[in-house]
Amino acid sequence: MPIPGTVPINAPMGPTDLRDEYPTHLSKYGRGGLHSVATAAERNAISGLRREAGMLAYVRENRQYYKLENDLVTWSEFSTGGGGGGGSRFVHRQLDPVDHISIPHPLTFVPVCQLQDSTGRLLGGQVIPTDTAIDVSFGVALSFTLTAI
Repeated sequence: MPIPGTVPINAPMGPTDLRDEYPTHLSKYGRGGLHSVATAAERNAISGLRREAGMLAYVRENRQYYKLENDLVTWSEFSTGGGGGGGSRFVHRQLDPVDHISIPHPLTFVPVCQLQDSTGRLLGGQVIPTDTAIDVSFGVALSFTLTAI
């Protein structure tokens, strides 16, 4: 079904000239890059053909940026942190239940970690942090939020 006010394309495109100042597309129809969506559900519904590892999505309902991980499924809360060294806090929201996952993080040290369910209740589980990733294991598949400081 055509989208009103747009021109259908099926190949990469560019501006008419290198000096052209007009935008080439609307972000919600692009592959990768930055998408701006109303809800987390809309973010999760971004089609596989429009996903690219490292892309960002801004969710307006909670005013938060999320980064898409290499598996093209997992969205991690994204923040830039102040000062040098990439920030001192990392938050990962695991929306799809898993019993084990290795989560890469941007921190420059081995963090202390906390796991919570969607209600904020602390969760048990095996957490093994290193200076580049955090391995999380549970006895059953769970959704969770990991905060690393």
